[in-house]
Amino acid sequence: MTAIRAQRQQEILAAAQAVFAEEGFHGATMDDIAARAGLAKGTLYLYFSSKRELFLSVLKHRFEEMRRTLREVIYSGDDFSAQVEAVIRAHGDFCRENKEFFQILEEFKGDLGAGVRKTREDILSLFMELIDRGIKTGQVRPIDRRQGALALLGILDSVALDWLLRGDRGSPNVDGLAELYCWGVMGREGAGQE
Repeated sequence: MTAIRAQRQQEILAAAQAVFAEEGFHGATMDDIAARAGLAKGTLYLYFSSKRELFLSVLKHRFEEMRRTLREVIYSGDDFSAQVEAVIRAHGDFCRENKEFFQILEEFKGDLGAGVRKTREDILSLFMELIDRGIKTGQVRPIDRRQGALALLGILDSVALDWLLRGDRGSPNVDGLAELYCWGVMGREGAGQE
């Protein structure tokens, strides 16, 4: 893909994300998206064959961006508690910076395309790797790694939804959430210890 084509695709994705966040999937039209992107509607179809494909591309692009961000955080150190706290904080920052993404994700959660499901599964795999590393270093008690990863992802999803519903009023207590999660996977004596 040429640099110009890649740039145009990013502009379309940004415009689509904004329109989907404002209008919802069913309310948004390709005409609205084209107008927001400053393009003719026919140009959109050179990049995306349908509104659904465009919508799923927006979700997949943001999930991949989130996965890269979380991967950087997870591999930035060895202290499990600190990494969990950093994951929750990075996810919160990602939510604030990509509010439109989380708005459209909530609408479409039950019907994610295969590419989006795979990227979400990749995020779960990152969390399972984090838990494996914690178990190997003795910081995490032996637990079902998938269940532990799902619990962490559940915390992140709940925080994102709460933040969306409450708007910018207040932010989650990252330290408290990290401590609560670590209490469960590390055991009572492991939570909050240096």
